Amino acid sequence: MPTPDIGPSYDRDLIDDGHVDMDALKRSSVRGAAVNFGAQSFKFVIQFLYQIVIMRLLAPRDFGLVAMAAPIMAFVSMFADMGLSQAMVQRPHITHKQLNFLFWFSAGVSGALGLATIALAPVVGWFYGEPKVTPIVMALGVVLFVSGIQSQPSALLTRRMEFGKLAAINLVSLALGLGTGIAAALIGCGYWSLVITPTVSVFASLIPVWRAARWVPTRPQRAEGVRGMIGFGGNLTIFNTMNFFARNLDNILIGRVWGDVPLGFYDRAYKILLLPLTQIVWPLSAVVLPTLSRALHDPALYRRAFLRMFEAVLLFTYPGTLFAMCASQQIILIVFGARWLAVAPLFSVLAISGLFALASNAAAWLYPSQDRTREMRNWGAVSSAILVASFIIGLPWGVLGVAVSYSAFTLLQGPLCWWWATRRGPVALRDFLAAFAPHAYAGMAAMISVSALQEILPQGAGSLVLLFAASHIAYGGALACMPHGRRLFADLWAQARHLGLHKGEAP
Repeated sequence: MPTPDIGPSYDRDLIDDGHVDMDALKRSSVRGAAVNFGAQSFKFVIQFLYQIVIMRLLAPRDFGLVAMAAPIMAFVSMFADMGLSQAMVQRPHITHKQLNFLFWFSAGVSGALGLATIALAPVVGWFYGEPKVTPIVMALGVVLFVSGIQSQPSALLTRRMEFGKLAAINLVSLALGLGTGIAAALIGCGYWSLVITPTVSVFASLIPVWRAARWVPTRPQRAEGVRGMIGFGGNLTIFNTMNFFARNLDNILIGRVWGDVPLGFYDRAYKILLLPLTQIVWPLSAVVLPTLSRALHDPALYRRAFLRMFEAVLLFTYPGTLFAMCASQQIILIVFGARWLAVAPLFSVLAISGLFALASNAAAWLYPSQDRTREMRNWGAVSSAILVASFIIGLPWGVLGVAVSYSAFTLLQGPLCWWWATRRGPVALRDFLAAFAPHAYAGMAAMISVSALQEILPQGAGSLVLLFAASHIAYGGALACMPHGRRLFADLWAQARHLGLHKGEAP
């Protein structure tokens, strides 16, 4: 089987003798962002509908049981890939031997971790004092291994900017998983429905991802140039390990101290809040990393690309998040049912941290695209210490105490994160703040509009639609009143027209 250089051969529309074709890069990044946004918008809708259905079929205890296992799986899964997927995407050139080494290394690690997870599952059940958690962890250990062996072909598709193929695979596998999970809940599988959903999704995507990648590994062998990639991935893994404690220790502590039902309420509030991040911001990173990495040699281009993507994230997530924060009680009551009303105050408080998290996640794009993962690792230590302290301080006051303390500490952690990420590189703190400030003002306008309308509108599904529309109209209108906002809209419109003019071209 031929073993071509996977850099120039597959990226020929972007790289020519070591130089980036700026027009091709721009078209690919705009096309990729458009494809990802469309796919993720659809995924957001079907996942939100899934949440409505599954929360009406299952009890808080069911979600609490799976939430007990989730942090363990999140922790172990960080080591399955070792950051090597991002390392492969970030490098300007990569050979078959290098990719082959990365695959076998990743597959070996994920296989060992999957077996270790299954073996240690009884310890997890003992820790929580809940034997039902043990088989859940065992089942998710199998999912971990299957996810690991498809990480490199998925990264290869990302490297080529073949986002349409990835989007189609992810949408179909997600729909199969969600549909199977709902069917399982309907026939009385209880909390196992929540385990079946990711299991089916992962297995459904396995063969399509490998077929789309058009690459087959050969026997394991050493390769030159992988030491730097392992170092790159190692720093990312250390950062993710520390970030894990900042994002999951709250679930572990609540499950241990307060039990499965309070954890079920907290988990639902947090998961609903994370939908904009998981369905819009995180997948956009697949477009951002290769785009920024290839534009790094041109600081002005890099800065413009980053700031436009950053503002696009805020534009497409802030109005909806602010609407949900202000109208949380109505949303929970009407959409999910009265038994979930305890989620409403938790969501409103956690949404404050979510607003900062959206901006901080975008700031984190700067590290890997500039090969600054060592600094990212160091920031992870500081950030994790801040957020872990917030969980411990708030824990004695129950789940609401944890939520309040977490959001309060995020007010400190967010700006510090932005400063740390912009200390070096083409994007300065003043650039970041200049882009963020208009959206802060627009967010205030959206909050005022939604809060005022709630006072005069009757409760009901129709009112929620009006409040949702009012949030977006007020946000967009406030931006349009500012020169910066008008430039943003003009630029996005120009990009959309540019994409339309080139939609017939081969990617």
